[in-house]
Order: sequence, then C-alpha cells, then structure tokens
Amino acid sequence: IYPDISMLPGGSAEYIMPMLALTKLPPVLAGLLLACAFSAIMSTASALLLVVGSSAGSDLYHGYINKNASEKQVMNVTKLATYLLGLISAVLCFAPIFQVGIYQVTWIAWSVLSPAFIPLIIGGLYWKRGTKEGAYASLIVGSVTGFAWYSLLQESTTIHTFFAALLLATVAYVCVSMPTTA
Repeated sequence: IYPDISMLPGGSAEYIMPMLALTKLPPVLAGLLLACAFSAIMSTASALLLVVGSSAGSDLYHGYINKNASEKQVMNVTKLATYLLGLISAVLCFAPIFQVGIYQVTWIAWSVLSPAFIPLIIGGLYWKRGTKEGAYASLIVGSVTGFAWYSLLQESTTIHTFFAALLLATVAYVCVSMPTTA
C-alpha cells in the first residue's frame, strides 16, 4: 500500500498503522483501533511514571538520602519525582534529539533491555539454583550484548537483537549461578 516510506507523514514508518487505519477502515473502526493503541501506550506510560516516582521516593530518598524521612516526606518526594519525570517525558516528545521516532526508540529499548531481565525473572521463579550473582550476570551480559548487537551486528547477521541478547543472558545466568549456588 505504501511502497515508499516517503509516502507516510514525515517519511516515518511509525505512521503506518494510523495511516492504514484511517485510509482503509470505516471511521468508527479506525477511531476504535487508534483509541485502543493510544490507551495501551498511555497505560504503560502512566505505570512506568508511577514506578519510577515511587522508586525515587522510597528507594532513593528514603533508602539513601534521608533514612529517617517521614512517610509524608517520602510521599512528597515521590509526587515531585513523578511530576518532574512526566514533564521531562512530555518535553522529550517534542524535542528532535533522536533521528528516529518514539516508536522506534521504544522498540529498540524493548529489544535491547528486556532480554537482560527475562532469564533472571523466569530463573528466579522456577529454578531453585539461580543466584543473585547469576541475575547480575544476566543483567550485565544481556544489556551489553543488546546494545552491542543492535549497534554492530544486527544488520550484518540478520539475527534480531532480542534473540541474541536473550540467548547470551540466559547462558550467563546459568553459567554464573551453577558455581555460586549456596
């Protein structure tokens, strides 16, 4: 339908789903589809803001900066952190700092970082011999592999970053957990 990316708004592949919906579906279905997509994005964004704001208040402020902080102080820091991060996120949406769109940045982040967490979450839940050292190894190897593979090897190998990083993070989790099991 769009053989050339320049046919899309801004020449960005990010617009393929909205453009297909708007041009190929009846208006009511297009609106419903776009509303569903945006509600999923907004729900994820709000959950992430709440998690990061809570972590800033309870983990960072109460855990390291002021260990004797009252519940009210922690809540105020949490609210402030959530507001500031939301404001920064909103500003970044309009700042042309990336050469790719926000969808592409999100996809890159997912494919680079999630393989680092998957082995330690599944291993932590279902494998009794998993250790914190193995979890650290999974995080480090998965993240480093993800970034390096995406930057250097994904196009030349045609192996997606997610699968390469997941495989190496899993191997690191198992290989480091085995000798460190208590």
